[in-house]
Amino acid sequence: QGQVAEMRLGRRSFLLGAAAVATGAAAMTVEAQTVIEPLWPDGPPGGGGPGGRLERRLNGTVSNVVEPTLTIHMPARPTGAAMVIAGGGGYKRIALGWESNPAARWLVARGIIACVLTYRLPGEGWAAGARAPLQ
Repeated sequence: QGQVAEMRLGRRSFLLGAAAVATGAAAMTVEAQTVIEPLWPDGPPGGGGPGGRLERRLNGTVSNVVEPTLTIHMPARPTGAAMVIAGGGGYKRIALGWESNPAARWLVARGIIACVLTYRLPGEGWAAGARAPLQ
């Protein structure tokens, strides 16, 4: 029959092992996440608005905002800071491709939560008219 060898683990060995495990766990990369949330789950106030789908152009702009959203980009190691990004476009379109999304990537790389706003455009038939993007 085999014998069982007794192994003693000293305090110093335990602490060194625990430190190695903790360092390894801290070095593991947690994947960044993106969540898209509608601003109004039951539809924007006042009604109206465009029909169809969100229009995305090759230049990175969007229009025909049927459902305004907040796209939340969570960094792998958040610092606790967050910023809302509302891209420009002269209220005719939203420059997600060359304004909002590059800014979001820059922030996330620095541990800052980036919230990209896709807002209603005033010329798209919303009952609120020119106030639609401000609501």
